[in-house]
Amino acid sequence: MSTSISAPARDRMDELALGAAWESHTRYPHIDRAIYSFYDETYGRVVVVANNHPYQGGAAIRDAELTRIRGRLDQLGVTELAYRTFPTSGPNVGYSYALLLKAASKARQREIMRIIDEEAHRTLLEAFAE
Repeated sequence: MSTSISAPARDRMDELALGAAWESHTRYPHIDRAIYSFYDETYGRVVVVANNHPYQGGAAIRDAELTRIRGRLDQLGVTELAYRTFPTSGPNVGYSYALLLKAASKARQREIMRIIDEEAHRTLLEAFAE
């Protein structure tokens, strides 16, 4: 994915991603996955993908899902602005994550949502097939 983000903007996006991961973990632990957007002065529409579902089978399952998501988004030319996990330490380190993506339009936002849903569905089907 594109990495042409200035250092100050990257720091700001990292802070926003950490805040989104924290919020997902602490305020909405009962929600497995959330997708929402906000407007940023620098990047325009930013899509946040928050995930509280590390899968019972282990972190490797979610890591594989995230790798597939990133690959598909990269093929579409979607820019990843930041990725952070929460908690950052302790026994539940990395339980929740937030992925911030630049969405040039509402149509692109819908494509992002479709990809996230398809890959989550694929992961669940694979988990139950074993």
